[in-house]
Amino acid sequence: EKAKVDPLSANEKEMGRGRSLYRQHCELCHGREGRGDGPSAKLHARNARPPQDLTRPEIQANMTDGEIFWKIGTGFRENKKIVMPAFVDEIPSAEDRWRVVLFVRTLERKEAGN
Repeated sequence: EKAKVDPLSANEKEMGRGRSLYRQHCELCHGREGRGDGPSAKLHARNARPPQDLTRPEIQANMTDGEIFWKIGTGFRENKKIVMPAFVDEIPSAEDRWRVVLFVRTLERKEAGN
């Protein structure tokens, strides 16, 4: 799964749908800007660990498109604790999950001067 590459093009239509899905399903934990500071982030931190700050360049660099896609669909567990729930039922379309990947890639914080 890690080797998969997002098959969709980053255009206004795809990004708009990805943003909408992110806001509906991901913002609660990852926050509107992707900083891991959503309204449920503290609860998640108590139960497992805090949501990742998706704006951090090192987080973006260390996750492939395929890995993000896989985590959206199947979720992520650590020591039997749900770190991130699966969203395959909420986002059943593979194309829609790829659209979320496209949007997540836009959250990376750019360094000053870049």
